Amino acid sequence: MIRTVSLFTCVCLLFCTYRSLAALPKACDSMTVQLASQTFGAALQPGVEDPAAMGTQCSFLRAGSQTKLEFTISDANALADALHGNMNDVKKFIKDQETNRPSETIPSLGEWNSYLHASRTINSLTVIYHGLVLYLVADGAPNPALKAAMEQAMRQTMKKL
Repeated sequence: MIRTVSLFTCVCLLFCTYRSLAALPKACDSMTVQLASQTFGAALQPGVEDPAAMGTQCSFLRAGSQTKLEFTISDANALADALHGNMNDVKKFIKDQETNRPSETIPSLGEWNSYLHASRTINSLTVIYHGLVLYLVADGAPNPALKAAMEQAMRQTMKKL
């Protein structure tokens, strides 16, 4: 998953940042620390916005630990342009990052989505919704119902966008 996140981050850093970041909603405005903590299953520190990573990224860290929850919003059209393709190329690009890892689709969540259980400790949910790529990653979350919590958090966040 580290490779997956890093590769996805690199492509978006290189190609998605040419779009106006002002047009994108800020990730930390879209997901609260309360929702992030509830999803993660433990108290997290307030989110730190990173305007350079994949458009806009909010990282919620767990105090005294390397574990975290990250929520990212990027421009799906900018990613399609960077891939010299269309939205199907964006979906293919995301799925290609999940090679040899179990992934699944959650019914009626956005226009397209993929839930990935990348390792014992890392899970991600990627959703394409109204021209945005929404990416939620939990690293080391103690929540035993993490998949359901990530789905609920994404649904609540999508209502704000």
